[in-house]
Amino acid sequence: MKWPVGYPGLELGQTLCYSHEYERKQDQDVRLAGSNRAALSVSDNSKKSARNMTQAASSSSASSDAMPGEGAERDIQTSGFGEQAQMRPQTKTRITALDMSRTFACLFVVLEHATTDPRGKPFPDADMLEKLLPVAGRVISNVARSEFFFVMSLFLLAVSLERFVGAYGQQVVKQAKRLLLPFLVWTLIYVFFRLFKAGAFGYEQAILDQIFLFGDVWKQRPDTWLGLPGFVLTHPAALIPDPASWYKYIALGKSQYHMHFLPMLFLLTLFYPLYRLAITHPWLGLAVIPLLLFKNQFDVFLYSNFYQPELRLFRDTALVLVKMTTYTGYGLAMFAIFGFVKRDVAQLRPFMPVFGLVLTLCLLAYGAHGWLILKEGSWVNPKGLIYLPYYGICLVIVLTLLSVSHWPWPPVFQKLAPYSFGVYLTHPMMIDIFDVQTKGWEASVLVYSTSKILFAWATTIATVYLLSRLPFWAWSMGLKRKRWNQL
Repeated sequence: MKWPVGYPGLELGQTLCYSHEYERKQDQDVRLAGSNRAALSVSDNSKKSARNMTQAASSSSASSDAMPGEGAERDIQTSGFGEQAQMRPQTKTRITALDMSRTFACLFVVLEHATTDPRGKPFPDADMLEKLLPVAGRVISNVARSEFFFVMSLFLLAVSLERFVGAYGQQVVKQAKRLLLPFLVWTLIYVFFRLFKAGAFGYEQAILDQIFLFGDVWKQRPDTWLGLPGFVLTHPAALIPDPASWYKYIALGKSQYHMHFLPMLFLLTLFYPLYRLAITHPWLGLAVIPLLLFKNQFDVFLYSNFYQPELRLFRDTALVLVKMTTYTGYGLAMFAIFGFVKRDVAQLRPFMPVFGLVLTLCLLAYGAHGWLILKEGSWVNPKGLIYLPYYGICLVIVLTLLSVSHWPWPPVFQKLAPYSFGVYLTHPMMIDIFDVQTKGWEASVLVYSTSKILFAWATTIATVYLLSRLPFWAWSMGLKRKRWNQL
């Protein structure tokens, strides 16, 4: 069975050039030709004819609407004697539905974090009807939680490994360069950028105490610029970093509320040899259900028994390890799904109504979760019947999109999708800027939340576009990687 090639590659903008099935077919042809030397005697005219066909196919492919870097794949057929008979260009397809999901997912992430008050709360002092819109926006945007980005990245990892696996150490180094180096850059940025909002709302000393071992020897200047406080170094000891805090920043991704994604994704990619078993044994993908249930129970145990301040560092580390171990279920599930797509994506199409029904049930569970938030006036952790739909909807969305991948999705999403990573990285800055500049603004919840959402969307998209024009910052957001592949 032929399957679509040219999926968006693991590195943003990269595409899969050849499928494993065609590579294996070509290897068989080479071995057959080597065993029968007489079959390799092809006339010069036949060679020229094949060469002319290849050049014509290349020129035809160059004039098509393929993405940059995508050439026509050659489907090499052989005659009964092992002789190369035809080199036929095959049209490369791209799952635009997945590109569309990545585009909307990054916008939903901004929506999720922009539907709160300056303290990050769901407007607890407002009336239930008044805060209905921001809470509804938060609930809808939660379908694009970090778990959705995990499953999409793991699916693209499966595509990338199908093209080239290499040694395990080589893959680890590749993923470390791709994920951890940008993570370190943005960690340093967010560690100190938090002082911007902290200075405006009066908790800058707490942030300094986190960053530095002797944060109390920093003295704040009375003058500020755009709400950014100025500080004077009063003692050289003030430059000594706090080991525990920097361990959280780098090892646990706690420099900002969204920075946990990159180190966790790197840890999940380390288990790719395990995931690859699910390609040929798709029943392994069902392991995601008991693993998620185990995570729920173990998280409750850790939060209930290690809440003391002196034990929180151990608890946070244990939570990351539990998350890494249980989220391997996502990897098994996505590689199992990739196995179906690899064999023939069309076999998922008859199940589209089933996927749609399950997706509807998951959204109903999300609605119940939103009602609990409205009722309590604070964020409520999903539990009970809400838990599995809350963490499993990302898989249902991927299956649904794959089942309708043959629909005529707008190709513009192929160009927009690579910028999703940059939107994910930069949006907290824009939200903090809005909170600082609107401090003391007496507006209704509806006006405030709507203004915050629109501001965050507009400024984040503009910032990502401008940064993408600069080589270093483009590299840090997963764009124009070739210029920085030596880092």
